Amino acid sequence: MIELFSHYDILNALEAKAVGYKDGVVDRVIIDSRLAVGGSLFIPLKGEFTDGNLYIEECLKKGVVSSLVSSFYFDKNREMIEKLAAEYGATFFIVNDGLEALHKLAHHYIEKFPKLKVISITGSSGKTTTKEVLGSILKLYKPTLVTDGNFNSETGLPLTVFRVREENELAVLEMGMSNPGEIKALVDIINPDISIITNIGTAHIGSFGSRDGIAREKKDSFANFTGDNIGIIPGWDDYYSYLSSEVNGSVLTVSDNPDFISNINDLGFYGWEFKYEDVTVKYPYIGRYNLLNAFMAISCARELGVPSRLIAQGLENLPSMFGRGEVLNGKNWVIRDCYNANPDSMLSSLKMFESTKWDKEKVVILGSMLELGDSSYLEHNKILNFARDRFKTVILCGKEFEQVFSELESVVGIHYFKDVNDLKNRVDVLVGSGSLVLLKASRGIGLEGITDNLL
Repeated sequence: MIELFSHYDILNALEAKAVGYKDGVVDRVIIDSRLAVGGSLFIPLKGEFTDGNLYIEECLKKGVVSSLVSSFYFDKNREMIEKLAAEYGATFFIVNDGLEALHKLAHHYIEKFPKLKVISITGSSGKTTTKEVLGSILKLYKPTLVTDGNFNSETGLPLTVFRVREENELAVLEMGMSNPGEIKALVDIINPDISIITNIGTAHIGSFGSRDGIAREKKDSFANFTGDNIGIIPGWDDYYSYLSSEVNGSVLTVSDNPDFISNINDLGFYGWEFKYEDVTVKYPYIGRYNLLNAFMAISCARELGVPSRLIAQGLENLPSMFGRGEVLNGKNWVIRDCYNANPDSMLSSLKMFESTKWDKEKVVILGSMLELGDSSYLEHNKILNFARDRFKTVILCGKEFEQVFSELESVVGIHYFKDVNDLKNRVDVLVGSGSLVLLKASRGIGLEGITDNLL
């Protein structure tokens, strides 16, 4: 394993006090006691329902010999911590806050790689797809670290940073947010050289109050720019003027009809075909919104000097992504787009589904959009009205749709289920064989659970 830190590094990076200090090294950082093995540094975090400090001894039993401990917990359990240090030969670092310490260590670690060029990606939707597309391209160009899955949170991003190695020349890091201040906290860890904002939508609007609030938070991607940095923004977004103003660096505005793309052909279930400069590309991700994600990724790759042939190859080599526009077929054809949902991505999926050519019945199955706060009723009502005006069969799932369904004057062709288990028992009856089905919902609804029933 690669040495991440010495105990001395940790002591100095965190300006911490130590109990039972011994020289040692750390080759991985964990926040989940179930992943504990020898060589790990355990960082206990306090959550809504439990306190990671309660799992310190479990980690020591699995071979962990160094751990952080919150000062609050230590003050209440000093004798126990000192006993554990002696019994297991463990080194404890006393910190005020585990999450803050995780961020400090990640920043300290990434600073060891001054030649690493960091690209951050955030946005209300499309950030994971853009990250995957850009990562596919850049891996063909130079050794590149790319965020796994959606490890983009206040804990996921710093844990991703610890995967950087000496051979990496580029890092593509996704940044998510659910509360104010989170983007700035992540930017303070990685200080990106290039920051991409895919769009300003309504995801997590319950925490920010308005799209203006979301735009301010996303623009914090540029907060640490020092003059040579590059921001990449979508020219089709109605916040592009705000995003491009007062930035201490250059801003590249991407067009929805860029001059480096021509001969665009919608291949339906098979994605898109277009010419990038003089190279014909078959891009596998369906929907106009995914084409725009490709334009953002291509624009960044061009800024980094990636040759045309590698950009084309990276676009064609993309794997399917679970729950993100997957096309599956059996007794029905299913577009499984239920990894996540917010009003903007839900509307984009419905428009894509409406434009998809199909000779038989189309069925829309929509699950709740979560974390919309006071906007939830209004946004679910808008989506239901849009869908019912365009499709004969609309199936709703989740309590957020319950009120808007109950207020309908006519429910012909519209069906409501409180959860996926209830829906499973009826979906075979409601969806006839040979249908084209759209599944769209927030991941927390678990709408992917009915896939087998449809195939």
